[in-house]
Amino acid sequence: MFFNRQWIDKAKSIKLSNEIITLKPIRFFSDRYNGSIIKNYTYQIFNHNETLVGYCDLRVGDESALFYLGNIGYNIFSHHQRKGYATQATYLLLDLARQLDLEKINITCNTDNIASIRTIEKTGFKYVESVVVPADEPLFQQGDYFKHIYTLDLKEREKHVSIN
Repeated sequence: MFFNRQWIDKAKSIKLSNEIITLKPIRFFSDRYNGSIIKNYTYQIFNHNETLVGYCDLRVGDESALFYLGNIGYNIFSHHQRKGYATQATYLLLDLARQLDLEKINITCNTDNIASIRTIEKTGFKYVESVVVPADEPLFQQGDYFKHIYTLDLKEREKHVSIN
């Protein structure tokens, strides 16, 4: 698919790490999702020992196309869970989103995924609603039938952080 490489070059220049994890880029690509072009920034998550502990991604595009999928996704390998890696990855992806001039981020999770709910709430997202995933949504085809929807206003969070 033809697309402007400028967004890829900008993303590659942004370093995403803190004292706990480093996100290493795997692939930046655009694809169609629910009839819209979505830009996807995909990363491997490494801990401070340089061990691969999971994957994460930031998806940017039409808000209605991403309503059930959300802008952020993460998958931490089971033997590395409960160490805060998903939380740290989410914080770093929020930094990326700010640097890409996004103003609002949505994140979703299955209604029975308690660990993701905790991560989402810990990172400052606000609960919006719980929804039934429609049968024509790609997530429904993989067995995701119910989702919690959360949102975070990056501009508002930035103001709040700078005041404190």
